[in-house]
Amino acid sequence: MRSEQLISKKTLVMSVVFHLLVAFSFSIAWPFIASPPTTAQPLVIVNMVDRVPETNLEAAKSKAPKASDVEQEATKKRPPPPPPPPPPPPKPAPKVKPPEKPVKVPVPDAEILPDKRVKPPQAK
Repeated sequence: MRSEQLISKKTLVMSVVFHLLVAFSFSIAWPFIASPPTTAQPLVIVNMVDRVPETNLEAAKSKAPKASDVEQEATKKRPPPPPPPPPPPPKPAPKVKPPEKPVKVPVPDAEILPDKRVKPPQAK
């Protein structure tokens, strides 16, 4: 009986050591197994223009009106804002009528019962 307990303790210790060894090896190897996320951005090709073709900007500047003249004309042409409309006169408060008493209308299909209760005739 003593030897069976020794063997079971020995096998238990070996099992724990083996499982720890497997877990440790997976924890070390896991980063190498997993693929890293892609961080590369797609390439964007941009063509840079070195020179601008010659233009006649000098001639266009002399013909164009100056900015200060344009601003002055814009302020002169603006009409004054229209005056706000006068507020509407207040409406008089509606007169409240007292509620009318409802009129009882007899239903055409209903029988009108007498005020006093009539006794049924007795059999002889």
